[in-house]
Amino acid sequence: MKVITGKIRMNYPNIFIPKKLEESEDKRYSLSILIPKSDIDTISKINEAIFSAKEKGLNIWSEIDDEIKTPLRDGDIEKSDNEAYKNHYFLNATSKYKPGIVDKSLNEIKDPDKIYPGCYGRVSLNFYPYYKENICGIGCSVNNVQKICDGQVISQSRAEDDFTIIEDDDILS
Repeated sequence: MKVITGKIRMNYPNIFIPKKLEESEDKRYSLSILIPKSDIDTISKINEAIFSAKEKGLNIWSEIDDEIKTPLRDGDIEKSDNEAYKNHYFLNATSKYKPGIVDKSLNEIKDPDKIYPGCYGRVSLNFYPYYKENICGIGCSVNNVQKICDGQVISQSRAEDDFTIIEDDDILS
């Protein structure tokens, strides 16, 4: 089932060049999507798509674990140390195929620097059942991305916060 989101915030955009996400996997495109908890319409569409994918999964899974992994997660719980995730749900979407990437006027975006952690957009997603390494779950693939507007860059930490001032030029000896 295809879902087109409302306004979301992008994080970890890897949608121009595929990368290996896990050692055993093929290269994939990927995107983490932050959805405001106030966007009831998008959350409802995603939950409906997850339910539909579970129904399909019940037809193909021979054994069901106690818990079926789902892609929609609570940022207040799982990423409580990251301010960008506060009051948001999030999910990670991947694809073997390069997503279409356009701006708000539907012009193709070719410059990877235009899509960065923190910009806002909309995405089209598909949800599907999977069975991998004895785990039943619902996966999410990214089809297309539309950048709507710029936003403050999301970073894990600032260089100023990670390091201290070095007074001695001979610190490495």
